Amino acid sequence: MVYHKSIFNYIYKKSNNNWVIYNTFSGSIILMDDESKKKFDNLGDNNIKNNSKFIDDLIKQGILIDNEHDEKKLIDASRARRTFGEKAAYLRILTTTACNARCSYCYEKGFKTETMDKNTTEAVIKYILRLPKMEKFYIHWFGGEPLLNTKVIDKVMSAVYDKLKLNGTQVYVYFTSNGSMLDREMCHKAKDLWHASYFQITIDDIGKKYDNIKKYINKKYNYEKVIQNIKYLLKEKIQVILRINYYPDEVKKVKNIIDALSEDFMDACKNGLLIFDPAPIFDSNSISCSNCEKVYNMSDPAKYLIEKGFLREEDAINLKFKGGQCYACHQGSFTVAPNGDLYKCTVTMRDKGAVVGNIFNGVDRNNYYFKWVNPNLPEKCNKCVFLPLCQGGCRAGELGYLSVFCKRNLSEVKSMINFKIENMLKKKIKLIPFKGSVGKDLYQMYQDIPKEEVGSINNLNGINYGEFKKKCEELIKEEKIINEEIHTTTSRFILYNDYKPIGEIGIRTTLNDFWENKGSQIYYKIRKSERKKGYGNLILKLGLLEAKKLGFNKIRINCDDNNTASKKIIIKNGGIVDIKSYKTKDGFSSSYIIKLNEK
Repeated sequence: MVYHKSIFNYIYKKSNNNWVIYNTFSGSIILMDDESKKKFDNLGDNNIKNNSKFIDDLIKQGILIDNEHDEKKLIDASRARRTFGEKAAYLRILTTTACNARCSYCYEKGFKTETMDKNTTEAVIKYILRLPKMEKFYIHWFGGEPLLNTKVIDKVMSAVYDKLKLNGTQVYVYFTSNGSMLDREMCHKAKDLWHASYFQITIDDIGKKYDNIKKYINKKYNYEKVIQNIKYLLKEKIQVILRINYYPDEVKKVKNIIDALSEDFMDACKNGLLIFDPAPIFDSNSISCSNCEKVYNMSDPAKYLIEKGFLREEDAINLKFKGGQCYACHQGSFTVAPNGDLYKCTVTMRDKGAVVGNIFNGVDRNNYYFKWVNPNLPEKCNKCVFLPLCQGGCRAGELGYLSVFCKRNLSEVKSMINFKIENMLKKKIKLIPFKGSVGKDLYQMYQDIPKEEVGSINNLNGINYGEFKKKCEELIKEEKIINEEIHTTTSRFILYNDYKPIGEIGIRTTLNDFWENKGSQIYYKIRKSERKKGYGNLILKLGLLEAKKLGFNKIRINCDDNNTASKKIIIKNGGIVDIKSYKTKDGFSSSYIIKLNEK
């Protein structure tokens, strides 16, 4: 097979004798020294044959692509599928364009003040219930301030939610609000009647500085009231996205806001119920393709959140392939104005030529509609190395409604890549034999692993430290002496990140008929506080290397059919189903075989 260099390789020199190759499609980041970079350059661009480990590694990372595949067509197909193919719909419903605040940066300045009436509300209900059956339906309550007109929300949600659910549709309900008009009773209603998934609430500063930015018309609405209302939402287990709007020179202010609010909401921050969302305010001179080296500080607040432990790196530093454009470019997505007019995006509502139908008579798929519902891109986007990250940027900007079209810039991308590289190099990941790990840190780890989960029992949870040490001595013996209850020996290892124990992986090393043909020969457990951080994949990958050292050329691993995350990890590490969906006391599981000859 013949290969060529990916057109989405972004290459730059990080420091002396250090080069970075970042593939914006696969997401791979490779660090090369000068010698390796020269070797890479000497490959040429085309007609590359896989005749070395160096080339094979580049193929696996998506840096080299076989000639039978066209990356650009794959990206275009994904964008087209997102535009026309998804069985989903999105309605951003403005209950009113009125607002009780006067934020200086609001893009809705100059919008005609309108409030949705009873007839329009009834038409919204009929519109939703007439839609064909879909897998997902997103309802986004918007304004103005949507809570100035809660009667509309009450009526629509009472009429449509249960019917959509009965029809097999997953319904997601979001609110964008300043949060000032909430109270304890309304937050309870938001959970039980409105079925709110989350509220996005903007906090642009602290205390009186916040009040000066918001300029509420009625002074009874203020910072303290909004903070109390956020507490009411969190008590109802409704997620809160705290939006922090900032200008490029206000990064220090963003960090101060995060510090102040995290003290009040530490538990909610740690468990993901409250999420900080710093958002730069773009102006006409901020970013464009022509001045993309200009620093527009988007990554510093994200890095700060990662360092504080409030955001996972993969969520805060988004350098992944994007399947399509924003909601407005989807054929089934609309903004509903208070008078019932349909638009593709809120920012177009000053333009009467942007109307694409109304809630009473339905969608008008006119020429303007297809300026949005159109996967074709400008030529400069088609030739851009960052195309996989943004899929063409902001359509409203492209059509002239916003001053910003391209929100990618080289300095920010480099900053985010370098941050990821530094984090990878910082992480001291290692697998240590169990017998060399017993101590109070390990004791704490096992208290952080649930006593009982599907297919797994943790006998080291819920006991005192003295009992823990005794049980550990018994487990160490099992490396050479068969456990008579399960009829096998087990080699156990502990995954550490620096000096912190993260999880346990065990390998059954004496194989009778059961362990050979059905039992899981390898298992792992990750402490609860460190889950969803990539450690499951890492511990299995390292555990497979240990299994190979122990003489295995293939290994069996079992997984509950409902454990989607673990199934993905097993398959990613080469797992192939051997026994599908067999009955267990907890439900159904499948058994996978992983061949180790290539590990």
